[in-house]
Amino acid sequence: MQYLYVLFFLLSFYCTHTSAREVGDIADFVFADLYVDQQNFPEGAELITDNYEDYYLSQNNLNALLVSHLTIDSTGNRLSGEIWGEQINIELDEAHWVTLDGEPHIRLDVLSALGIESDFNTRTQVLVFDTRERHPSSQEKKREARKNILAAMQRKRANQLVLNDQYQWYTAPYVDVQLSASDSKQNSSASAYVSVNQDLAHHQAQIILTDSDNDKRNGRFQLSRTLTELSEYQFGDLQGLTGALLQTGGSGLGVQYGATHSSASKPLIIQGYAEPGSDVELYRNDVLFDLVRVTANGQYRFRPLQVFNSNHSYHLMIQSPDGKRVRRAVSHQAHSGYKPGQWYTNLTAYTTKASILKKRRFNPQEKYLNSQLNYVVSARDEINLGGEWLENTRQKTFLWYLGWERANRATDAKWSLKAGGHEQFHYDLKWLTPLSSTQTLSLASQRGYGQFGKENINTLNYEQTFNRWQLSSTLGLSQINQLHYKSVDGYLSYQADSGSVSTNVSQIRGDDAHEQQYSMIGSLFGNWGRARFNWNKSTGLFEQHSLALSYANQFSGYHGSLQLRRSFTQRRNTTSFSLSKTFDAMAVNASATYHESNGWQFGLSCSFSFYGPRPLSTISSQSGRQSSSVKLRAFYDRNNNQRFDEQDQYLPDIAVMMHGNKVDTVPHPQARTVLHLPANRPVTLEVEHNELDVLYLQPQFGLIEADLHPGAQPIVDVPFHLQFEAEGIISLRNADGKLADLTGRVALQLTREISGEQTIIYTESDGFFFFDKLKQGKYHLEVSSHYLAQKALTCDPCQLRFTLDENSEQLVILDDLTLFPTPPEQPKS
Repeated sequence: MQYLYVLFFLLSFYCTHTSAREVGDIADFVFADLYVDQQNFPEGAELITDNYEDYYLSQNNLNALLVSHLTIDSTGNRLSGEIWGEQINIELDEAHWVTLDGEPHIRLDVLSALGIESDFNTRTQVLVFDTRERHPSSQEKKREARKNILAAMQRKRANQLVLNDQYQWYTAPYVDVQLSASDSKQNSSASAYVSVNQDLAHHQAQIILTDSDNDKRNGRFQLSRTLTELSEYQFGDLQGLTGALLQTGGSGLGVQYGATHSSASKPLIIQGYAEPGSDVELYRNDVLFDLVRVTANGQYRFRPLQVFNSNHSYHLMIQSPDGKRVRRAVSHQAHSGYKPGQWYTNLTAYTTKASILKKRRFNPQEKYLNSQLNYVVSARDEINLGGEWLENTRQKTFLWYLGWERANRATDAKWSLKAGGHEQFHYDLKWLTPLSSTQTLSLASQRGYGQFGKENINTLNYEQTFNRWQLSSTLGLSQINQLHYKSVDGYLSYQADSGSVSTNVSQIRGDDAHEQQYSMIGSLFGNWGRARFNWNKSTGLFEQHSLALSYANQFSGYHGSLQLRRSFTQRRNTTSFSLSKTFDAMAVNASATYHESNGWQFGLSCSFSFYGPRPLSTISSQSGRQSSSVKLRAFYDRNNNQRFDEQDQYLPDIAVMMHGNKVDTVPHPQARTVLHLPANRPVTLEVEHNELDVLYLQPQFGLIEADLHPGAQPIVDVPFHLQFEAEGIISLRNADGKLADLTGRVALQLTREISGEQTIIYTESDGFFFFDKLKQGKYHLEVSSHYLAQKALTCDPCQLRFTLDENSEQLVILDDLTLFPTPPEQPKS
């Protein structure tokens, strides 16, 4: 009987102090990616589970990952020890831990008692620990992550070539052509429009030629060049020029030099060239503000705008006859961008007595010269000193002037003042102050000599914006010679997600005039198409009353538009219809118009562009007005000097991608030209090589960044080098010499001896590792000594050496590496 008591005592003792389950026969291993405080730990974590619901972490792995000294006491069911400077002593339940071959493993959710939240995603096999930044490696990992980001940026820059915009003596031109013809009962006509875009004499050249049966040959020639980010100059047939205090015609043969910004005191003149027959829409704050059609000579022009209120933003939408819509920014930045203490100059000079290509129906005989010196006093203030000379049929005037411009934030007042004279006193004052975040008040006062004689014009403007509405009203008092005028102007607009509408009412009363103008313009667009209406009515000297309605839509690859116009003044209707189709080579447009007075008129036009040296093979419906190009020379840089030598092999089969699409290229002997790169904005080109027998030949510059002016064509050498891949296996043997099922994430360090460049990777959980994009040279691979010390492991061999050159296989299989547990130290005798 006493033996039974002893047996019962032993069983009770065992059950009390050995409550963990042994799961060696049923446990499965799971290797998880590990994140601690949102930082990736590449070594990962090895978990076990016996039911795929509860997951356990070994005591050794727990201490290695958390940098702790914790022990699971199998005799007292307790977790105790030290973690991050704190002593821990927690009682465990029998379900909180298990053993595998006698080694204790703790369940993940028990870590919450240590203030560590854990989450294991069984689908992605990602283990996340949140220690609230208490883990010793959290800050170190963050610093390491920042270093990796910087290193990645450096590698990207090393693999990226940034092209500087350069002007050349001559580049092959892009040529845009539009040919059109029309026929009616009264007459038949034909016209041609040609635009050439290229570099000439180290300048950007813009050449436009027009010719028609109804008008003599006309055109425009202009050379321009950007000197710095803040200054440029242009020469040739200029337009859109404005004076400081004197009113000028604004166009002629001349030169303009100076800052790229527009003076705040000058009106904004929006004009340019586009394909004849295009509709040009002017938007103010994304609300349709005005609309013009490009004339047969390719020109468009809007009425001058006062843009001293910098809260307004303007842009153009140009819709060509084939339905393509192109957005163009309208820049009217009033601040020069120079720093305090800097000087800069402006020079404008032109004459209408001569031209290069521009022909005039009448010659106003005007000469103009303005030289201005500017000094930046502070980040807000600039002063100007200049002299201005003007000679035309009305006057011959010279004056000196002094200016002061203050540009502030949107919440502060700003002003622009210029004053001067010689025989007469001239001034131009513009002042604006915000009343609130949605209200502004501005004043403008001018005194000088204008188109009709002596002028003194004063206006007061109030603007308010609320939600989608914009409201403005202007009061004016003017004197021209001895006549006095009063004016009132009101503007109201509404912007919606699918369109906008605006209306304008103005009235002028004077000693010899009484005029009223009313206008309303709006647009509406959606999946159904785009509609516009434009209503105008004016009374007084020039009476006019008209309404225009238009509708346009894309359908089955065609673009169709219908326009109805009613002239209430002449009591006549005009109906026009157009249909266009864009092919790869050209765009074709057919139109039919019915005038109640003249009957039917039919028109046909086609537009295309081509690259000068290859007109037939490069003919395209894509315009080249705002295009640049790059000539690429790809070669196998055998001697690694990054220069194309005679012995280097030219690589013709390269692919150039932009925005994920292959771009058009023109082959040349030992070169290839990339066409139709967008100019005046950054673009990124990706260079790839597609020869099947040398797939491992890769470019030194896989990315090419370019921001070029229209017509630019830089020459770029792209050296290619052989790149290799290396792979291998590292295995782990247990203490009994058997291979372990999983090796774990082992840290490996690869060093390129010639440059000292180092790469650290972690193997897969099964011990497989892989290196790619290896250059030619000698390498040595070693297991991280820190990893070996941390895991109490040794290796044989611990290093591998190999050489990569032209005689190597593209994929190199390395010898196996083997890890062993570090044998315990023998006690000293």
